Amino acid sequence: MLIIRKQPHENGAYPNQIIDSYSEVPEGWVEIPENLIEKTKRLLPFITMTLEEESIINVEDNTEAREAAKANTPSSAIISIETDLLSMTVDHEYRLTLLELGVK
Repeated sequence: MLIIRKQPHENGAYPNQIIDSYSEVPEGWVEIPENLIEKTKRLLPFITMTLEEESIINVEDNTEAREAAKANTPSSAIISIETDLLSMTVDHEYRLTLLELGVK
């Protein structure tokens, strides 16, 4: 069962989780209907929900919140991740070369 909190964070992102152990949905949360689970997973965490009597009848992409989040992500964070990945790859290749050459 996929559940989502009824109220988003300040940035528009909705907290969500998959649960199997609850028989009831916790207060302040709502269950995503089976027919909307795949669509919701594709769009999370930035969605707009249409509720009718405590049931979700539709979800749409909240492009405004998604774009704002992208704009607030510093490009240095993305560059840092790429640099770290490249550094680890070089280190890995170096160690493999040492192993192949029998250097201890």
